[in-house]
Amino acid sequence: MTTLTRRSFLLTAASASLGNTALLSHAVPKADSLVISAAPDAPFRILQITDLHFFDKNAAINDAKTTTLIEGLINHFSPNLIAVTGDVWSNDQGGKGLHFCETSATRFDAFGIPWIFAWGNHDEVQDRPKAHAILEGTSHALYSRGDGNGNYRVELQDQTNHKPLWQFFMLNTEKVGLSSRETMWLQNECQSLPKTPGFIFCHIPVLQYDTIWESGTAVGIKYEKVCNEEETGTALPEIAKTGAVQAMFVGHDHVNDYSGLHSNINLVYGRATGFGGYGADKVEKGGTLIEIHPEKQTYDYMSVFPDGRTWKQKKESQE
Repeated sequence: MTTLTRRSFLLTAASASLGNTALLSHAVPKADSLVISAAPDAPFRILQITDLHFFDKNAAINDAKTTTLIEGLINHFSPNLIAVTGDVWSNDQGGKGLHFCETSATRFDAFGIPWIFAWGNHDEVQDRPKAHAILEGTSHALYSRGDGNGNYRVELQDQTNHKPLWQFFMLNTEKVGLSSRETMWLQNECQSLPKTPGFIFCHIPVLQYDTIWESGTAVGIKYEKVCNEEETGTALPEIAKTGAVQAMFVGHDHVNDYSGLHSNINLVYGRATGFGGYGADKVEKGGTLIEIHPEKQTYDYMSVFPDGRTWKQKKESQE
């Protein structure tokens, strides 16, 4: 079978034609930060899905398969929150990016679970403010245009005393990767926050994802080079200065599923989800389940599949 590489996938995409009882509440979107509440003595489960690539050239088949996969993940693992880390749709084909955005948001809303969204390089629209308005107006989306470009924060709070338990920072990597725009926003955001653990959810990895693999400190599987795009390794030291981020969860590279520690931050690849993207012949499509234990301030994660199977990252194979 011919392996579809990132390069051939990008060329193909560019030319393509057209209930969870543990969750207690979620807030109405607003411009600064959003809140989701839960019991501190119970696990809080986040399902990361990434690189869905709805509306590819075989959308009639692939979109249904991807949606069924997500439904299976939800049914087996009962997440409290869904984190969507980019490349939900496949470019602004024929100027339909806003339609793709709205249709995708409707699909997520149908799951009936709060969800958060970080922009990917393929999530193209001709009018970003209109896309912000679509996402902010969606019933179950915890989304804010934030700084005006989709960098925003969601806070997990104790349902009883509203004490902050965890922070989720959603960063827009655009097409170039994390830049000083995001790291400066993050530093400013963290200045006034109480000391709580935090996660970054974004699409494109930083350069240190390559460093942890080459140094042998990472575990998991790697079948393609780290595509950090124009990010040169400067973002992670700035992120580390905040002292607020414990882990970063990304997508972008469909056939990498590994993690490792750098600068006291756990760098984690999420399992690619969508059948509209490349890589299913090498790495089985699925999701990543993140389980937070707020009372202990600990967390764990694993790759998960729609039939209920799980996979913990371990050293298996190399590019």
